[in-house]
Amino acid sequence: AFSEVEYEAYGPGGSAFIISGLTDNTNRTTNEIKRILDDHGGRLAASGSVAWLFSRRVIMEFDVAGQDAAATELGLIDAGAEDTILNGERLVAVVAPEKAEGFERAVRAKDLNPVNSTFAAVAKNDITLGKEDQAKVAAMVEALEDHADISSVSTNVAGENI
Repeated sequence: AFSEVEYEAYGPGGSAFIISGLTDNTNRTTNEIKRILDDHGGRLAASGSVAWLFSRRVIMEFDVAGQDAAATELGLIDAGAEDTILNGERLVAVVAPEKAEGFERAVRAKDLNPVNSTFAAVAKNDITLGKEDQAKVAAMVEALEDHADISSVSTNVAGENI
């Protein structure tokens, strides 16, 4: 039997994290996450102490290769996207969960089909860190994302989200 897990954590430079995943052994996963955090200058936080720094959002990705990315972006905004981010040949739309179903219907009506859709914790306010702390956070995020039971890592550090 698998269980959903979600951890709140603090990292270098006052960074905050929401770490989510699915595990068949919560005790093992919790201990492994604690070790990863400890190895990279972080620590687990009490439930609720970090969550208020984030908003739950639906993240939908659209392939814009060979298309007019600006026109696609306007279409996503017209359909109700709160924010859009161009990431290479992908355009990412950020949508409130309660508006996701209507948003998806609206974009499909415009012949825009998401290639990926996921729930995420999006930081309400990003923080900027010095180079040393930024490198520590990047290494921590990489180690957490490499863990087999972890499916998403969200942080409030500028440049480390979405």
